[in-house]
Amino acid sequence: MTSGLFIRTIAGDRGPGRILSQQLLLNLLRKLCELRRILREAGCTFFRESPTNQQFVVLDNAQVEALAERVRFSTWEKLGDGRTVIRLVTSWSTTPDDLAALKAALHEVM
Repeated sequence: MTSGLFIRTIAGDRGPGRILSQQLLLNLLRKLCELRRILREAGCTFFRESPTNQQFVVLDNAQVEALAERVRFSTWEKLGDGRTVIRLVTSWSTTPDDLAALKAALHEVM
């Protein structure tokens, strides 16, 4: 339901604009699924389940520092026990190369 409202809000109910909006939304959802897969395969712990293009994972502070040298992300919350929650975001402009770079960086850091 939400995606239907999103599409109608952006492009109206008819026409080629709606098809383009649907394609953009599907593209973003594919990137989100790939991001979640990469994080799971790397052994990341999710801070919370997020159905959005924002994913929140918990890393040791040393892992956060090492990852920051390779990938851009936001610090969401410092847990105070030597771990930090980071926020990773996909967007319309995220490329397959961006996701591959994240996968490689996580492989080095984890």
